[in-house]
Amino acid sequence: FFFTEANALNRPNRVIMQEIRPGILPPPVEIYRDDDEQFFVDVRKSKDNQFLMITSDSKLMGSVAVLPASYPKSMRGLFPPGCKPIEICGKESWSWVEHYNGHFIRVTGDKGSNYRIVYCRVEVALREGDKAEWKELVPIREDVQIADVDLFKGKLLIYETHFKFERVNHIRVVDVEKGLDHAASTPREKDIVLHFPPLATVTPGLNKNFDQKEISFMYSSLIQPVKDCIFNLNSKLTPEQCKVAASQALYTQRQSEQFTPWDYMWPYSMYRDVVVGHDGEQIPITIAQRRDAFVQEMTDFEPVPNNPKPCLIYVYGSYGEVPQMHFQLAPFMWMLRRRWTIAFAHVRGGGEKPEWAEKGRGAKKINTTLDFISCCEHLVKAGFTTADQMVAIGTSAGCVPIAAAMNMRGNTLFRAALLRSPFLDITNTMSDPELPLSISEREDWGDPLHKKDDLERLLRYDPYHNINPRVTYPAMVVSSCLDDDRVPGWNALKYVAKIRQQRAQKGVDPLENPILLRVRSEGGHYKWGEMDESCEELCFLANLMDLEGPGKVLNDMDMMTHMSNLTSAGIMDHQEAEQVFLKWENWEKERIDFHSKLFKMDFEPNFRKLKAEKEPFFWVPNEKEIDQAQVDEILEKKEREMMQRSKGTSANTGSFGTPIGKNLYDEQGKQQQQPPSSS
Repeated sequence: FFFTEANALNRPNRVIMQEIRPGILPPPVEIYRDDDEQFFVDVRKSKDNQFLMITSDSKLMGSVAVLPASYPKSMRGLFPPGCKPIEICGKESWSWVEHYNGHFIRVTGDKGSNYRIVYCRVEVALREGDKAEWKELVPIREDVQIADVDLFKGKLLIYETHFKFERVNHIRVVDVEKGLDHAASTPREKDIVLHFPPLATVTPGLNKNFDQKEISFMYSSLIQPVKDCIFNLNSKLTPEQCKVAASQALYTQRQSEQFTPWDYMWPYSMYRDVVVGHDGEQIPITIAQRRDAFVQEMTDFEPVPNNPKPCLIYVYGSYGEVPQMHFQLAPFMWMLRRRWTIAFAHVRGGGEKPEWAEKGRGAKKINTTLDFISCCEHLVKAGFTTADQMVAIGTSAGCVPIAAAMNMRGNTLFRAALLRSPFLDITNTMSDPELPLSISEREDWGDPLHKKDDLERLLRYDPYHNINPRVTYPAMVVSSCLDDDRVPGWNALKYVAKIRQQRAQKGVDPLENPILLRVRSEGGHYKWGEMDESCEELCFLANLMDLEGPGKVLNDMDMMTHMSNLTSAGIMDHQEAEQVFLKWENWEKERIDFHSKLFKMDFEPNFRKLKAEKEPFFWVPNEKEIDQAQVDEILEKKEREMMQRSKGTSANTGSFGTPIGKNLYDEQGKQQQQPPSSS
C-alpha cells in the first residue's frame, strides 16, 4: 500500500510504498519526494481503481504523477523499472487528473482561474509526459467557474458556479458513454443541467462507487435547511425539460427537520446587494433577514417604528475562497428568528467574481480591509442597523480586515468583534520559515523575510503592529487553540495582551468594552465553529448589548401576535396553539441549549455582578442571590411551575396537587388541640 509522510513542519513531502506479504516485511520504499516547501504531496486512487495519482499542490500551482494500480502486460513497457511514477502535468498551473476508459481527464487552470477540462490518451500522456498535447472537452468560460468534478461510468459531473448578480450553482451532467471524442464534439447545450435556488451552497455526497446509478448531494442556504438530494443518472429527462422544470422535479429531495411551524409563519428573505467601494469598485454583499424584521406590528411596544435592528457581518476575503453560506442553527438561525440582519461581505481577495482574488492579493491586499469598511458603512446608511448594534465575525485570515478596520476606525464601525483562530501577527508569522504555512502562503501575503517591499507593505496594515493608541477598541471575543497547526496560538495571545495594555493606558472602562480571551489546549483550527462555542459567543453578545437573553424562546410580542392570527383565522384553536408552542420550546432546547449557557458564564464569573453594580436596573442581585447554584435553582423552579400551569393544574412545585373536599381527620385533630374555652 501507499501513504504519505510529513516533514518536521507537518508538510506531507513524500510518498512511501510498503509491500505486504507473509513473513518478514521488506523495508518501505520512497517512490516520490518534493522538497519545495510551498507544495503539499498527496496520493489517491483513480475512481475506476486503475491508476495511482500522486499530486503536489500549492495555492496556485500543482503537478500530477501517475502509477498503475497493477502492472498488466499493456503497461509494462510504458513505466520505468523500480516503480517510479511518470509526471504527466507540470507545475505551470493547478491540475486535477482522473482516468476514464483509456484516457486521462484533467481539470486545469492554464487558461485562467475559472478552469477548463481537457483529455488525452493514456499512452500519449505516459510517453510524452508533461509535454503531451491535450484535447479540450469543456472550454474555459468567463462567467462560469468549475468548482468540482466527479466521474462515473458513462457520466461526468461538473459542479459549476455562475458569476451572476445572485451567485447560482449548477450540476452539469456530461454523457461520456459513447467516448470522450463524441462528448467533446457534442454542443454543451445538450448537457443535462441541474439547477438550484440562487445563493444556495451545493455540497457533493460521498459517491465512492464508480458503477453506481444514483448520485447524492446536498444543498442549503442561510434560510434553507439542508436538503439531501438523489439524482438518477439514467434519468430520461431532456435538456429542454431541465431548463423549465422546478428543482423538485429533477431530483428527489428530503427535507431535514430543522424548520418549525414558526419559521413558516415568519418567511425569511436572502438577496444580493452591491456596495460601492472607495475606488468605485462594486462589492457584492449578501443579506438575510426576516421579512417582517422592520414591520411595526400592532402588539409591539417599540418606541420608534421600523428602527434599525442588530446586525452580524461576516468577512473572509483571502485565497480566492468563497464563504460557505450554509444553514446553521447557531449563530445564524438564532439571530434571524430574533430579527437580526445577517450580512456576508464579499470583499476583494475572495472568489465571488472573476479575477476577484487577484484584486485582493499581494500588493493589493489593503483592498480587502477598505472593502470591509465600505460594507459596514453601507449597512448603517441603508438603515439596516447602527454602529452600536453591529457585530463583526471572522475566522483565521478573515480576522485581518476586521482587526485592521479597528485600528483605523476604532469602535465607530461596530460594537463587538468575534475573532476565531485569528491571524493577527502577519509580519512575524510570514517571516518565520519554520512555521507550517508561512512559505506556502507567500503567494497571497508576500515574502517579508527576503523582500523589503513586502515587509514595508505588511507593516502598513498588520493588525498587531498597528494597534492605535488614539482609538477606543470595541468589545471582542478572541478564540484560539494551542494545538492549531495553521495559525499559531501566540497570535491571539500577543494581540490581546497588547490591546489590554493600550486600554489600560487610555483608561477605558473594561465593563464598557470587555475583551474575552478563550484558549483551549486542543481542538485545532476549526474548533470555534462548533455549536457550544457559538452559544458562548451569543451569550456574550446578549449580555453586552442588553439584548433578549438566549434563555427566552422568542420575543413575547411575536408569540402573542402570531398565536392571535392563527386562532382568529380558525387555523387552530387555543389548545392546538399551546401544543405548537410547547413543541417549539422543546425543539429549541434540545438542539441549542442556550439557557444553561447563558446562566453558566464560567469564563468570567464576576461579569454579571460588576455590570449589575455599575448599571442598576429593576433587580440588582445581592451576594446571596449572585451565587450561581442558587440562581440556577430559582430559574429551574420557575420553569417547573410554568410546565405545571401549562398542564392545567395550579399545584406548586413539589406538592401533590390541590386537595378536593374535606379532610375530617385533620379537622378533628385541630379541634382536640384547641384549649377548652372558659365559661
